[in-house]
Amino acid sequence: MKGRIPSLFNIEGNIKKKQEQQNTVESNDGNLPNDYFSPGTLQEEWNAFLDKIKNNTPAYSTLKAFVVHKESDNLISITYASDSSKKHFEDMVGDFFANFKKKVNNYNITIEYRQKALPRISVKNNRDIFYELAHKYPLLKELDDLLKFDFN
Repeated sequence: MKGRIPSLFNIEGNIKKKQEQQNTVESNDGNLPNDYFSPGTLQEEWNAFLDKIKNNTPAYSTLKAFVVHKESDNLISITYASDSSKKHFEDMVGDFFANFKKKVNNYNITIEYRQKALPRISVKNNRDIFYELAHKYPLLKELDDLLKFDFN
């Protein structure tokens, strides 16, 4: 099949292009400035970013739960609650980190994501509350048997 015409969407070609792009990005990182920035500067910029998006209520409520922390010279850790909020975070925060890198003149910053384990919050209905109290006070259980309470 030497007369084969490549299709418009060539998977192998796209993979090679992506690998070439990654290689060029990695080679450029060594020449970029790598200035020091303090954790306070990071927090100030993060709070300014949150103030800027305060009018966008869904985005603000999602991003205010994130914890941004400087781990080492070029490592920022971001703690998030759920994968869906991380996806929303990644969509919105690209311009924040681009502006932050420019402001602190450090283009070698890497970002590490960590998911925090949140305790499960269960909402108790009237029946659950009653049975907890009935466990403490057996007289309530007898009263329930007698009067046949309906908690539905």
